[in-house]
Order: sequence, then C-alpha cells, then structure tokens
Amino acid sequence: MERLTKRTPAGVGVLVECGTKPCCAGCIGPCVPQDEANTRLAAYEDTGLSPAEITAMAGKLRQIDEEKAREARVAAMVELATHAIGMNNKRTYKRHGRTWYKPYRNVYCAGSQGDPVWDEMVKEGYAKASQGLQSVYYFMTRAGLDWLGQQTGVNIHDEEG
Repeated sequence: MERLTKRTPAGVGVLVECGTKPCCAGCIGPCVPQDEANTRLAAYEDTGLSPAEITAMAGKLRQIDEEKAREARVAAMVELATHAIGMNNKRTYKRHGRTWYKPYRNVYCAGSQGDPVWDEMVKEGYAKASQGLQSVYYFMTRAGLDWLGQQTGVNIHDEEG
C-alpha cells in the first residue's frame, strides 16, 4: 500500500505532497482542520491494512459482538427460567445415569410492565404470560422446559404433562 501521508517530527500527519501547494506552506501555519484530517489518515495508514481488510475486520468484530450479546441474552433467560421453576434452590438428582429435576413451581412474577427477557421467551414459545392486576406472571411451557434442559444438561419433568 502506497502511503499518502508522512509524519512530521511533532507527530502530525501531513500529506506527502504537503508544502507544494500555496494553501498550506508545509502545514506549519493555521491548517488545523487539515492537520487533524491528515493525522487521522496517517493513523489509518499506520495500520498497514487496506480498506477491504478494515471492512472485513469490522464485519468480524460486529459478528463477535452479536454472538456475545446472544450469549448474554441466553444466560439471562436461563437464569430467570431456573428461578421460575425453583431449580436454583433445589438439587437435581440422578437416575439411570441421567440428571433430572422435578419443578416444585412454575411461575415468575414481574412488575406491571412485565420483563423484556421474559417477553423474548414468550416470543420464542418458551413461556406464556398472564396479566394480573398489578403484575405480569410468566410460566414456562413444555417447549421452554425442554429448551432449558438442553441449556443446562438436565432432564426436567413437567408437573402437568
């Protein structure tokens, strides 16, 4: 990649051809906006990456961010779901080499506005919601219990099914 800039002894990025035009006289004068633009261009060029490589890297970083956000959403869903069925308070048990849990409850009470994480679980079909007088109540569905079992590695009995 051919550089378009060079750095002055003061570290300011200037165009390689700077000083050849009557407008700037080597950027020693009042070229502050141009100096900043040139410094930013020089910083980009210092990476040694092409525009295509920068774009590809930005895409990978976005993908990593999206994956981390998805993992955080799943972790929040698992935390709330295990609380709703009491799995965070009671122990699992083993039968025939498999880990099991039998819920002793299946409800989560949120405020009158509900809960965005639970609302996402409702959209996914993992839970159902019921509006109370002052609260929204959420209940795990069979599909939600199966999903939670996959996330935790525990077979979850359904009290009603």
